[in-house]
Amino acid sequence: MDFALFDMDFYINYLKETGQSFEMMASRGCRGNCAFCYKFCGYGISKRNTDLLLDEIQKIIQKFGIRKIYFVDENFLDSKNDFFEFIKKKRERGMDFTFIGQARLDCIDKETLEIGKENGLTCISAGIESYSQETLDRINKAINITDVEAKIKLIREHNILLLVSFIVGFEWDTEKDFRELEKFIIRNQLEKKAKIHYLTPLPATRLYKEALAKGFIKNEFEYIRNLGDLYWERMVNMTSLSDELLDYYHNRLYNLCSKDAVYPKSERYLKLVRKIH
Repeated sequence: MDFALFDMDFYINYLKETGQSFEMMASRGCRGNCAFCYKFCGYGISKRNTDLLLDEIQKIIQKFGIRKIYFVDENFLDSKNDFFEFIKKKRERGMDFTFIGQARLDCIDKETLEIGKENGLTCISAGIESYSQETLDRINKAINITDVEAKIKLIREHNILLLVSFIVGFEWDTEKDFRELEKFIIRNQLEKKAKIHYLTPLPATRLYKEALAKGFIKNEFEYIRNLGDLYWERMVNMTSLSDELLDYYHNRLYNLCSKDAVYPKSERYLKLVRKIH
């Protein structure tokens, strides 16, 4: 990466002021095939060479003095062999940095958590999507909700932060579903640790095709042209509930789940925040 192409001082100082991590990708793709997800990298996973990945992290540490990395690829912890190789080579180099990794919860186990915790893993980010096994099956998430709750507990026992995401607005969602999701979040101590997304059918996904076929998207061109802040704005309502009722439950869950925002201190950043929000 030629960092000279970017205003890195501006970017790095913002990360330091807000306590955020430097974002990197260690792989592309996903082994899942969820009905709502657009697989822009195709099927399967391609991974970066571990040595080259660590070389880049060393450059970031040396050049910018930042030692917090967020691996934003969807399956950083997916392969135990690859993850353990990463840890082994990190230790051999004597590298000192903490990191966040994304994962499907079905790949998490005690050994991964123990080794990760000992070697800098501070947080796991995962998409749960729903409390309901029926919904998980219908969207082809291919996870078991009982196993998910067990993994949430296991991660908490290892003192690793878990951040998760849920989706509201599936065609079959009811008020009862939203109330049950609220109970699930509280039961699993996920308050202030979750993102609540509106279901947003994306082109080339199964749910998008269904939304077109059933008339939820009436003008395909206009729908795509007006796609805005993905997942945060309601682009379509596929439920039998009114827009106002769907928004009410979204906001209720959002207020329960969203962590407090961390604002920068410098006026040059605060101006941009005010401009956006």
